[in-house]
Amino acid sequence: MTTVIRTVLGDIDPESLGFIAPHEHLITFPPMRVRSDPDYRLQDVDKAVEEVALFKQAGGTLLAEMTTEGYGRDVKALQRISKETGVHIVSTTGFIMESLFPPVAFNSTREQLVDLFVHDVCESMDGTDVKAGLIKCGTSYDRMSRTEEKVIRAAAKAHQVTGATISTHTMGGTMAFTQVEVFKSEGVDLSRVIIGHMDRNSLNIGYLKLLAKSGVYLELDNIGKTKYYPDSLRIDMIKQLIDLGFIKQILLADDNGRQSYFASYGGGPGLDYVPKVFVRMMREAGISDKDIKQLTVFNPRTALAFEPKA
Repeated sequence: MTTVIRTVLGDIDPESLGFIAPHEHLITFPPMRVRSDPDYRLQDVDKAVEEVALFKQAGGTLLAEMTTEGYGRDVKALQRISKETGVHIVSTTGFIMESLFPPVAFNSTREQLVDLFVHDVCESMDGTDVKAGLIKCGTSYDRMSRTEEKVIRAAAKAHQVTGATISTHTMGGTMAFTQVEVFKSEGVDLSRVIIGHMDRNSLNIGYLKLLAKSGVYLELDNIGKTKYYPDSLRIDMIKQLIDLGFIKQILLADDNGRQSYFASYGGGPGLDYVPKVFVRMMREAGISDKDIKQLTVFNPRTALAFEPKA
């Protein structure tokens, strides 16, 4: 079976790709009851095209768009953005966390959710011809609700059926180890799991070292957001993880999910920040070009690629 990355325009060869951003948002419309701030509304496709074009100019070749059902997923818009920019886009099935779950997450059994996720990966999403290339699930701040656990276990089973990688949401970087324990109990190969937002409240080498030992990917996906940590601390953590032998388990992204984060809306750091600025910062901090390519090309290639099983 051929290893592929499943994009909104079809399956592609991972070897054809350069710089990859494994966790971003281009089009979102979260529930008003939870996020009433209009800053979260990314609905302008033309501005998304403009932003992704900047990403391409900086060397970007593919990004994973992590907006799910219930958060404003629009796969037809993603197809248009990909066609107009030439940047490959991966979309995702699954759900983020309980406060953002659509009714189907609460009203379905685990088995029904497995069927939904498998259908999204193998057949189509949202009445289109687009297939999902990732399975998403997640937890709330410092807790995993029963519904979140149901979704996570459904994601685990759907992963085993399809081969598609699991990418998780951790609110504020919490509950990572609880997620790992659930995946382990379901027999998931942890090297096929991406734990998200590991640079929020967890820039702690002991925490990240222990998590890395489980085999999961550590996704540092708030790069450029100094309200959490300065990038100098992120780079220091990356260097420590490299020295500990975990370079192949690190993923880098921006998770730009607000208008104020996009240059096309007049904000920043912008989707081109990691390839254009953060890469240079890593190089100036002594991280070699070989290691930078591992972090920004080979790791996300491996993380997103899978052998379709069904």
